[in-house]
Amino acid sequence: MTAKYFWRRAFAYLLDLFILGFVITAIVVAYNSVFSTRFLAPELLKTTACAPQFDMISQERMNEILPLEPGHQRQQILCKQTNMFASSFHITALQKIWKEGNVTRSVSVSYYSDEYGNQRTYLPSEPFFYLLAPFVFALFLARMGQTPGKRLLNLNVYNASLQKPDLKSALKREYFKATVLIITALFGLYSLYQIVTLDLVEAGKQAQELLQNLGQGNFWLWIVGGVVLSLAAFWFEFGSFIRWRGHTYWDQFANLTTSKTEDLVMRKAEADKVIADK
Repeated sequence: MTAKYFWRRAFAYLLDLFILGFVITAIVVAYNSVFSTRFLAPELLKTTACAPQFDMISQERMNEILPLEPGHQRQQILCKQTNMFASSFHITALQKIWKEGNVTRSVSVSYYSDEYGNQRTYLPSEPFFYLLAPFVFALFLARMGQTPGKRLLNLNVYNASLQKPDLKSALKREYFKATVLIITALFGLYSLYQIVTLDLVEAGKQAQELLQNLGQGNFWLWIVGGVVLSLAAFWFEFGSFIRWRGHTYWDQFANLTTSKTEDLVMRKAEADKVIADK
């Protein structure tokens, strides 16, 4: 089977994501310079710097969000994050810490803010980026048989006739391949709704209720669930290279093959020779 090249294919996909990520970032920066609604660039590349703050949030406001009990302490943290070297914003975190025997407990609430801790609304572009990327990559495959990343790393995607895929097959391949990203995007859309409707007092209550639920025996359920989901995502993304020697689930689903360009040229030459011999 010719469809292998795990690292080459992985790097090509990363290149495609970063190329599209920088394009989306340019669109976000241009949009933010014109409209008041603020979008954030994708988090493919990000830098974060955090520092503790004192009296940035008033005691009255902190008591509303995370009420103190005897033996509890609070701290304020202000972080500045920059995505894709171009989109900067602030995140404020309010954390409550206490001890239960020898165990340190904490609960926190974080939100987008200005540099003074005042709540601001920023809309992450991440969910839209993950939903758009497969469509863009499918257009490239249908037009060229390659995405920009695959072209740079000398890879081609082709059908059983050794031709570039049609748009339907390319869409099937790319959206099936992006299953993990799409699930992430759906969670991101829910988080986007939470950001738009965020009430800090209610968020503080929910954070404390979550900690109580974990303390009542649901902690291991969360841990086991997270491990199972992570293993499933790992097997989906990498297991097909192990199980099928590179003819991945998404290649099989769309009845396509991915290989180096010279392999495709060689297979076309062999096919032409068979036809000529007839």
